[in-house]
Amino acid sequence: MLPYWMLWMRHHGYSAMEIGWVTSAQVLMTIAGSYFWGMLSDKTGQPMRIVKTALSLSVILFSAIYLVQDSYAGILLVMAGTSFFWQGVFAQFELVTLR
Repeated sequence: MLPYWMLWMRHHGYSAMEIGWVTSAQVLMTIAGSYFWGMLSDKTGQPMRIVKTALSLSVILFSAIYLVQDSYAGILLVMAGTSFFWQGVFAQFELVTLR
């Protein structure tokens, strides 16, 4: 998604610096999300439930992109939140798969 996302933002008139900030927010939320979801999974002992919940929230949050596509702050928040939920649970998904 990331390579095409940059093209989409460029098509909508966002500058290279704005695109870079959104991309970096996605990476930072991926790192923070991995630790958060790992900690939550360890505390609850239910990694599959965590994965399902986080991925569902990610899809719901990403669908809001059409509501905020004209707002840079809105796009930044939606994409950061989506990365927090989507990318953050990949480690948990791998854990469930390898069990």
